[in-house]
Amino acid sequence: MRNILKPQSGTQSGTAIPAKKIINFLENWCAEENSNKIHA
Repeated sequence: MRNILKPQSGTQSGTAIPAKKIINFLENWCAEENSNKIHA
């Protein structure tokens, strides 16, 4: 997981995921989990 968060110097491939994308994904996932608990 640490390798994904490290900026890739030289080559920019699909394996290098920007940290902002990961943060957005986690925030959206947490929001969905919270809403699911409320509706349950």
